[in-house]
Amino acid sequence: MPPLAQEDMELPDASTLSTLWDVRASAGEPVAVVRVRNLQTVIQGPHDAWGRPYKPQPALISAEVSFAAPFDTAATDDRLGADTLHYGNLSKAILASLDDFRPGNTAPAADSEHRLTLRNCVGTIWDHLTGTGAAQMTSLISPARVRFLSITVCLPKASLLGEGASLTRSCVFGAAAAGGESKSAKHAVALSLNKLRVPTLVGVNANERLSKQFVVTTIAIDKCNMREDAYAKIEDLVVKVLLFPWRLN
Repeated sequence: MPPLAQEDMELPDASTLSTLWDVRASAGEPVAVVRVRNLQTVIQGPHDAWGRPYKPQPALISAEVSFAAPFDTAATDDRLGADTLHYGNLSKAILASLDDFRPGNTAPAADSEHRLTLRNCVGTIWDHLTGTGAAQMTSLISPARVRFLSITVCLPKASLLGEGASLTRSCVFGAAAAGGESKSAKHAVALSLNKLRVPTLVGVNANERLSKQFVVTTIAIDKCNMREDAYAKIEDLVVKVLLFPWRLN
């Protein structure tokens, strides 16, 4: 695999990003969808729950591919054709794209640490599936045949109090242009901290303030174009807000 380059993982400027809801709504009702959910692997590079980079940790990867046209070949001949995608091939391609994130790889130089962030992990999978990026790899998915594509990487151990941090990148592709190429019409990137459980004093009555209750909180940041792994810092801020709101005045 060619080495990652920072420019491979460039995303549109934050001002041009849409929300996940807007991108999915623009895609409309799907005519045919292939999904893989929570594909399990172990990666190193993105920061862990304590903000330490390059520590091996589990990752759950999900992908959704919505096609622009039905599976005509599969429907008529009962065989896979160029108009569809086998979920096994999709799973293998996702895992094969993460060679640079495998545990045991040589640690990158200090000035190259940004290459192995959660953002670039998602970007690497995206580039390998679509053939985009500076490496110009052979694509498994042709944007000319796809209406909607979404990739999510969740790090379940990247949160001390919740069910993990995840980054989702989605795109709805426009109509094919001259030459059969399809251009992305809308792009979305969102960072989520999932189901943080924080013991908090909640309630207006005296009896409700005798002991703390768990407040379950999910934080989603749409149009997220941050280069760094900021989820540990964000979780720390959320916990402080829930535990000591008066200190923020």
